[in-house]
Amino acid sequence: MSIRETIVKGFAEWTDFSATRSGCLIKSRKNVYPLIRLPHYNLIFLRESITQEEFDKWHRDNILRICEKNDKLPIDWETKLIDIYLKIRIYLVR
Repeated sequence: MSIRETIVKGFAEWTDFSATRSGCLIKSRKNVYPLIRLPHYNLIFLRESITQEEFDKWHRDNILRICEKNDKLPIDWETKLIDIYLKIRIYLVR
């Protein structure tokens, strides 16, 4: 991983973690960061393109992976963890 990729990944994780500071049931870095890192993001980032159906399946499968690891988060927070992370990573790369 290049230095730039490492910085972008770290910033996206920090931004995602920071979003949990307001209203999320879990706030501990040791509890949140593993959930942020759980989805298989490379399946999205390493592809040239992805169809809407493929993305929807990837998104749903990874929300369920987070659900299995932590039963304290409602589904909207699990979705938010993935969506904020993707938003920051994609925004910074483009």
